[in-house]
Amino acid sequence: MKRFIYVIGICSLLISINSYSEKNREAKRSVEKRILLKLNNVNFFDYDEWKVIEKKYFSLESSAARDKLAIEHFNSIYRDEVKSIAKQFELNKAVEVSVIGSILGGGLLASPIVNSLTMNATARIVGAVTTQIALPLAFMWPALELSPYTLGEHGPVSLIKDAAKSGRIKNGESFEDPYMAVYHEFAKIYLSVQKEHPDLCKKTIAMINKMRLDESENIPHYARYIETVAALPFGATPLYPNQDFLLDRLEGYSDVVANQMSSLINNFLFKNENMYLGKTYIENPYYFQGIPGSGKTYAAETIAAGFRAPFINIALDGADYNAIVGEEFSVRESRKRGRLIESMVATKPADDDVYSLNSVLFLDEFDRLLNADDYASRQVLSFMLKLLAPDHRYFYSPYLGVKIKLPQLIILAGNYEIKDDALKNRFIIMKFDGFDLDAKRSIVNRAILPKLLASTAMSIESLNDDDLAAIEQIILNNQEDLGLRSIEKDLHDYLIKKATQGKFFDLSRRRK
Repeated sequence: MKRFIYVIGICSLLISINSYSEKNREAKRSVEKRILLKLNNVNFFDYDEWKVIEKKYFSLESSAARDKLAIEHFNSIYRDEVKSIAKQFELNKAVEVSVIGSILGGGLLASPIVNSLTMNATARIVGAVTTQIALPLAFMWPALELSPYTLGEHGPVSLIKDAAKSGRIKNGESFEDPYMAVYHEFAKIYLSVQKEHPDLCKKTIAMINKMRLDESENIPHYARYIETVAALPFGATPLYPNQDFLLDRLEGYSDVVANQMSSLINNFLFKNENMYLGKTYIENPYYFQGIPGSGKTYAAETIAAGFRAPFINIALDGADYNAIVGEEFSVRESRKRGRLIESMVATKPADDDVYSLNSVLFLDEFDRLLNADDYASRQVLSFMLKLLAPDHRYFYSPYLGVKIKLPQLIILAGNYEIKDDALKNRFIIMKFDGFDLDAKRSIVNRAILPKLLASTAMSIESLNDDDLAAIEQIILNNQEDLGLRSIEKDLHDYLIKKATQGKFFDLSRRRK
């Protein structure tokens, strides 16, 4: 009988320890899960909590400095919320006492049964231990189900609180928040969106809240929406022209084009100053008309580069209305954002510049829409003409669900002249007549050749006298073409052949 009681006591104690260990692990996981669920109901982007850094945020000209300030502020809000939520999981002393009391009470009820089975002192001690601790832990566990939250300084709540206080919570060392990367992306531009586009800001916050309550497989679609908002241009920054750069790059154009370009640059400078001061200055878009290779795209890129402004390039050829504006957002499948949004997002600077609306929007192949007679092209043309009206510089994005502003400087390009007088009045037209031989040599050496050498991983030092003679001959062979497109193509082919000579299979060496 004594041995039987010993065995019962030891087994009960082992069962209790194992059960406690499993329950403790489950409780820790449950705490983390319940904290995440409570975090789902927290709005980290309450303007009242962010306006304390607003003045400092907009005084920073570097996007890297803005990002750092915003993320630090978000992390401080996040840590405070986690500490507050974790604190809610702590049970008060009265609950702890009641749990302990239930254990002792259960033991007192069971001890007379064991004591009646034996009069041996040792057996009574074992019986007391068994009945007072082991058996109640094993068989009265429901009373202890919340006890892991009340383990004092060593419980999971304390660990989470300590992690929050020390800052480790943001690195996921206590538990991993699957939305942290998305939070940080939106935090970087929250104040800018709130200031410039409150409707989009409100919609994005709603999207974040929906994401946290939806199924995990839909997170990438929500994240893509939020990343799109984070990559859009907002507001205006001061831009100053690099006059030496502009004069050098625009050398070679005819006097007429040069004078028109000077007027365009001055207007862009005046427009930037007004935008930065919060004033509206809108003029008709420009239409660059000229043969392929006459320098239309090059001129637009030069203006953007001369001001260090983003250059947004969109090809209109072959696009229907949905391809331009995009499709409605869906959490179940990936949808097209549209060429306008795609190009604006893809142009976000990778350096320290703040992406702003005083950028250059270049719409190529516009004349294709004028000459096409199919329904899709007419639909796009109607949309573009409405979009380009001075009082209508925005469009509705089905993907984002709001109206989006366009950059102030808009340049369209085409090969053919606009013949409709009513349509002509909507544009400031600049005609590009092409280049003479000296201008071609100058542009090839200043712009085209360095770009092609970089694309083939070569340098100017790698060219010998024979190469320079071949380049000159390519320019001479294309004298009749007033543009630069054919010269650029022939130069590209020559440099590719030189860069790959002897490295790849050469069909010209086949047996005769």
